[in-house]
Amino acid sequence: MTRRQRIGALALAVLVAVVAFVALRPDSDDSNTADRRATTGTTSTTGAKNERPSRAAAEPIAYTTVRLRGGEPVGGPQEISLEQGDTARIEFRSDQPGEIHIHGYDEYVDLKAGKPVRMRFEADIEGIFEIENHDTATPVAELRVNP
Repeated sequence: MTRRQRIGALALAVLVAVVAFVALRPDSDDSNTADRRATTGTTSTTGAKNERPSRAAAEPIAYTTVRLRGGEPVGGPQEISLEQGDTARIEFRSDQPGEIHIHGYDEYVDLKAGKPVRMRFEADIEGIFEIENHDTATPVAELRVNP
């Protein structure tokens, strides 16, 4: 085997190792399996997408967390304020399963007991929108989208 062939074989082995590493690495972000919106492009029945943050992102994506206990918002309904065109990023944490509805945007989130559920969508409609626990008809937050 010539020197050039050895270098080529070594380069090929390194390439195969890198591809295998990338393809076989475990996905450690289990909390996003129930997400409604994201960058993966997998759509749900409501048209929202499952979210999986980029591993190459320089900063973690900040979410507003809404906590529910017994179907009620902990500390009362929360106010979320955004500018029109911003991306709304909301995480729901609940001690019981249920469904959240964001009025005006017709976005729905299925709550998982004890597991955080994230959603995101473009806040492109100006106004004030109720975020409601559909199971208890309780307002859990208010979304304000400013012009």
